[in-house]
Amino acid sequence: MYKLDANALLLKSKKQNTVAWILLGGGIAFYAAGLIVYSSERAKNPSAELDILPKGTAFSAVGGSLMITSIPFFIASGKNKRKASLILKDESVYFNFQAKKHFASLGVKINL
Repeated sequence: MYKLDANALLLKSKKQNTVAWILLGGGIAFYAAGLIVYSSERAKNPSAELDILPKGTAFSAVGGSLMITSIPFFIASGKNKRKASLILKDESVYFNFQAKKHFASLGVKINL
């Protein structure tokens, strides 16, 4: 039987959130570097168009893709955090120290 553990979900959510922020920060850095490279090369040689295009746009494209990649991690992190607040468990109850019965229990975690 699959058990959902609130601590495991919160840890997973925290890791996903960290990965999302790293991807977003790296994407912003790459995108900014691409803009800087493009504008500095454009200022040096305004007549050349095809020579500088790959240099700046490659960095910007990588940065944009990293920023877009961070979105699913933010979404998954939020979903796991919400799942951790409502946990379904399988509890075992002993009757007369002989019979063991399983009951489903619902736990609600309230952050104060």
